[in-house]
Order: sequence, then structure tokens, then C-alpha cells
Amino acid sequence: MGSCRRTSPGDSASVTDGPGRILGIPAGAALSICRVTGSASVLRFAQVNVAIERVAAFLNQNPGSFVGLCPSSGDPNGTLGNEPLAYVTICRVTGDVRNPLAPVTIRVSELVAYLGQPGTIVPAPTAGCPRPGSSGNPTEPPSTTPTETTRTVTVQTTPNTVVTARGAGVKESTRSNRTGKARLKIKPKKAGIVTVRAAAGRVVTRIGVANTVRSGRNLTG
Repeated sequence: MGSCRRTSPGDSASVTDGPGRILGIPAGAALSICRVTGSASVLRFAQVNVAIERVAAFLNQNPGSFVGLCPSSGDPNGTLGNEPLAYVTICRVTGDVRNPLAPVTIRVSELVAYLGQPGTIVPAPTAGCPRPGSSGNPTEPPSTTPTETTRTVTVQTTPNTVVTARGAGVKESTRSNRTGKARLKIKPKKAGIVTVRAAAGRVVTRIGVANTVRSGRNLTG
């Protein structure tokens, strides 16, 4: 999930002795936050304790950080903690092949900006963001369906993950349940291909859409 490097947390925060350890902070006085810096391909983590009254400001000043314990050699995904009121921790899609998902704690009011991204997991699992494998083979020929026909697509992916269907006039999205199952109802409006994406934005299936064949009386010989 990237390299782990100790950095200075800034005002009203104290660095712990390394990922996974919380030192010298009385219970209830602060939250343990993993401060994340760097790029999607080279992440840097610093475990910090932030006073409750500074949490909102700290998260705003350090986008990409999350409440919980940073990844370490013994806990590669990290462990997510309990967010303050009006906040939620999600697994966002990074666009990086090696680190396709990364936890981030955001305001609930900001959630809508992430829900349109296929593969987003809401809320993030306590055990950290999973490293999903491909749920389908995008190189296989797509199945086909006629236009103006409603079809239900069932997807098996990671739990609480945004699943989208785009293309051929279709723009649908839903979220998988606790077992990872999601159902999308699609009704293509034109010929083309509907692409269904799930965890980490990976293609689950493609559905070819053909124009509806008219009855024989409308055809000339």
C-alpha cells in the first residue's frame, strides 16, 4: 500500500512511536489519525494523535488522511477507527494499479462527490480497504440485449461498493450489500455497449446492445 515514512503532523498533534502504536494520550482526549501524504503510487504514512477539537481542521488540512491506524508490515491494510460525528471513512478509488483503493475520512456532506466513482466502498471495512481482484474478464465477448428492453444485471463484488453501468444511453449506479451482491436494472436507449464496473473501477461485464429487430411486415424482400 506504499512506503511508510515518519513525518511531522503539525499543530495540535503528536507523532506516535510508529504505525499501530498510540502513546501517552488519555482515552477520550484525542483521536488516532493516519496522516497520508505523497502520491497514489508512493504513499507516506505518519500515525498521529489529534485533539478532538482539532480533528475537523486536521482532516481538512490533510486530505487523504483517515481515522485509525496506518498500514504496517503486520497490518498492510491498516485498521480503521470510529469517526467523529458528521464524518465517514470510505475506500476511494485512486486510479493506481498497485494501490487501487485507499481509505479517507471525509465529511458526510462530501460523500456525493465520491458515489459516482465505480469501486468506491461506503463505509470502509474496519479491517481496511481490500485489494480486490478482477470480477470478470473484459476481453470476453459481451453478452447482447436489444434496445428499449429492461434487464437486471447481478454483480458479485466487495461489500458496500459502488457499482455503475454506463453506455448505450444507460447511466445507472447502485451499491452492493453486506455480502457484496449488487443488482442494476438497465434499459439501453441505443445501440452500443453497456460497461458495468465495480471494485476499483474494474470492468465486471460488458453488454452489447443491438437495435430492436422490426417485424417482417415492415421489411421488403
